[in-house]
Amino acid sequence: MLCDFDARESGLGLKMASKLKVASRFKMVVPAGKATPQPPVGSALGQRGLKLMDFTKAFNDQTAIYKEGTPIPVKVTAYADRTFSFETFQPHTSYFLKKAAGLEKGANRPGHENVGRVTVQQVYEIAEVSSTVAVARP
Repeated sequence: MLCDFDARESGLGLKMASKLKVASRFKMVVPAGKATPQPPVGSALGQRGLKLMDFTKAFNDQTAIYKEGTPIPVKVTAYADRTFSFETFQPHTSYFLKKAAGLEKGANRPGHENVGRVTVQQVYEIAEVSSTVAVARP
């Protein structure tokens, strides 16, 4: 495989990726450490002819630093030769806010009703986590 996730991380994939024809790009949100070849991951990758087990293993290894089940946004680039590369991003801030407030879901009418409270200390910690991840990412 010319431009797989391993080649991209080593720095070689960036040069090769520009020469390969991009077949598709798509985004999805996958729980950290819980990627399986079943839907929704299997559906998204399978219809493009990508190797499910390669993605699930690489994704689970890369997201091992997060608490299991944390929703991680992923951008996948599929190439014409059926190889792929993917990039993970930090969890959305809304996830951290709901977790700090102890909620499973947000308000039904945002801006019209309050469903939880978050302290200034919790907001500071969320901002600190977001900024350290943003600084660490090139």
